[in-house]
Parts: sequence; structure tokens; C-alpha cells
Amino acid sequence: MSLAALAWLAAGCGGGDCVPSANIQVTLAPDDDVSVASVVNLRVVLSVAGGPMTTNTIPVGPDKPLKTMGSTFLLQPDPPPAASYSIALVVQAYDDSVPPNLVAIGSDTLNAVSKGCNKMTIHLTALPQMSA
Repeated sequence: MSLAALAWLAAGCGGGDCVPSANIQVTLAPDDDVSVASVVNLRVVLSVAGGPMTTNTIPVGPDKPLKTMGSTFLLQPDPPPAASYSIALVVQAYDDSVPPNLVAIGSDTLNAVSKGCNKMTIHLTALPQMSA
């Protein structure tokens, strides 16, 4: 499956905002110990129906910060691979160190439908930082 777009939504979504479509609304919910201010890139790793993994990077920071109360982005499959299919998603959060440190990670799975209200929540968990 190719993604037509990986769109970052400035405002969090929720409630009755879901319009039936192939889009998958992904909400990132950082745990309390995740330093959201230090996150500058999100690496999104996606597998559809057990197929090969694809990777996209979402820059975050002052213009599009990761929010403590949750942030949302959309996966837009073009076209949907089937009327119903499974999604496995891993989100890795990196800081601005050189080389970047992986500071938090989360994953989830979803059985998506091509004409449904597809939502998933990824809980980001902080990783212990290694000292040199």
C-alpha cells in the first residue's frame, strides 16, 4: 500500500469528527515521562496485511509540536488495499542530538476498513537514555 499523504493535524481530533473513509486517524498519546519538548522527529513504520514495512518521517517542533495531551495525524491509503485489512504501526520519537537519540516508542494494530471510521491510539513510552 502506498500512502498518498501523511498529514499532521494541528488540532487533536476526537469525538464525532470521524467521516467514513479509508483514512486512518492516528492519535499519539505520550506517557507522562516523555519529554515532548525534546522530540523533533517522528519515524512512522507501517505494515499492511503483514506486508513489507514502509517508513515515513514527520518533523515536529516549534511549528508543529507534539502535545502532552495528544497529537493526531492521518494515514491516507491510496488506494485502500482491500475492503478490510490489518495495519501494524510503530512510532519512534527522536530528539535533536547528533546522532539523534530514540527517546520514546509506541505501537498498535488495527483492522481497518476502506469505508469506515478508522482510529488508533499509539501510547508513546519514554526510553531510558544511555550515558557515554
